[in-house]
Amino acid sequence: MNEEKKSRLGRFRAWFSEPFQFKTTMIFLIPPLFFAFVFILYPLSEVIYLSFTSYSGFTAPVWIGLTNFRLLFQDPVMSIAFTNNIIWVVVFLALNNFLGLMLAGSIDIMGRKLSSFFRIVLYISVLLPTVAVSYLFLALYSPEIGLLDAFFRDVGLTALSKTDFLSNPSLTLYSVLASSIWQYAAFPMLIFIAAFASISPSLYEAAVIDGASQWHIFWRIKVPIIRPVIITMLALTYIWNSQPFSQIYTMTKGGPGNTSQVLVSYLFESAYSNLRIGYGSAIAIIIFLLIFPVAVVFFRTFEK
Repeated sequence: MNEEKKSRLGRFRAWFSEPFQFKTTMIFLIPPLFFAFVFILYPLSEVIYLSFTSYSGFTAPVWIGLTNFRLLFQDPVMSIAFTNNIIWVVVFLALNNFLGLMLAGSIDIMGRKLSSFFRIVLYISVLLPTVAVSYLFLALYSPEIGLLDAFFRDVGLTALSKTDFLSNPSLTLYSVLASSIWQYAAFPMLIFIAAFASISPSLYEAAVIDGASQWHIFWRIKVPIIRPVIITMLALTYIWNSQPFSQIYTMTKGGPGNTSQVLVSYLFESAYSNLRIGYGSAIAIIIFLLIFPVAVVFFRTFEK
C-alpha cells in the first residue's frame, strides 16, 4: 500500500512538473469547479449557516445556535415526516426494483419484436411528468368516478367501492407510493434487461440441456450473475428517491392531518408556507445526512 501511495505521489509530481499540461488541465477544470461552487458548495454552506438561525426571508438572519435542531426532535410532525420518509424509501426500494426485475426477466425470454414492444410501452411511464401521473392517479382513486371504484362495484365488493384512498390516514401514504412505483418500475427494468444481455448464451444452453426451466434459469443463473447491477440499482434508488415531493404535494399536500407528510414536503411547508427558512434549512441538513453517507459508501465501493 505504501509503494502504491509513493507511485501515485510520483505521478502527481510529474504531472505538476509539466507546465503546459497543468495549464491545459486547469482550463478544462474551471467550468466544472465554477459549477460546483455556484450550484453545490455555496448553496450547501448557506443552508448550513441558515440552519443555525431564525430567518423568515424578509429580515436579517438571527443566530440561535442549535435551537432549530432541538425543536426538530420535539416536533411531532417531524417525527411523522421522518417515519413516512423511511417507509417510502424502504417500500419503494424493495417493490420498485423487485417489479423491475420481474418485468426484465419476463421480457428477456420474449421474442425480439415482442420484447421491443413491451420495452417501449412500459418505459413511457418513466418519461411522463410526475405531476401528470399524480393527476392520473387522483382520478383513478376518486370514490365517485375512479376506475378503482367502478372495478370494486363490478366485482361485487361494494364495501370497498366508496373507499377514499387519499383521505384515509392509513392508506394515503401507500396510495401515493403506489403511483410512484407504477411510474418508475420500468427504469430498473431497462437496466436489468441490459445486464441480462451481457450474459453468455452458452450458460442458458447448458442449463436447458440439464433440464432447467426458465424459472430456475432466472433465479439460479441470471439473478446471481447480475447481482452487482442489482446492488448498484438499490443504492441509486435510495439516493434519488429519498426526497419524494412532487407526488406528495400534488396528491395530498401532506394531508390528511400530516399523515402523508415526508421530509421534503415538510421542509417546503416550513420554509415557504410558514416562512421558517431557518427551520426548513435544519430539515434539509437532516435529509443531507440521510443521503450523503450512502452516496459516499456507494461511490467508494464502485471505485473498487
